[in-house]
Amino acid sequence: MQGGLERSVLRFLAVAALIAAAAVGFYIVAISGVIGSGSGGEAARTTATTATTTTAAAPAEEPAAGETTATTGQNTYTIKPGDSFASIAAEHNTSIAKIIELNPNVNPQNLKPGTEIKVP
Repeated sequence: MQGGLERSVLRFLAVAALIAAAAVGFYIVAISGVIGSGSGGEAARTTATTATTTTAAAPAEEPAAGETTATTGQNTYTIKPGDSFASIAAEHNTSIAKIIELNPNVNPQNLKPGTEIKVP
């Protein structure tokens, strides 16, 4: 009978250790900013600030989502739902690296529809 009780205690401790490990893992991910902010802490806040500033400075007539416009020699593109830097690069016959270079404050993993980015 002693072996059965010991086995039950060990099973309980194994489950408790698994739950504790999961809680620690969740806590680490949560404080890193990956959960809750949409995409990762400071980069997401910077992107949101940049997008707000860009939108506020935009002319009264904004292009439709996905439309490219030329303003003072600089082409811009308004992000639409489902866009990625890869799809935008293909559409503009350029590379993902070039789009990232032109938009250093935009997080490619957290593109928000309506945000304007620069394209070559």
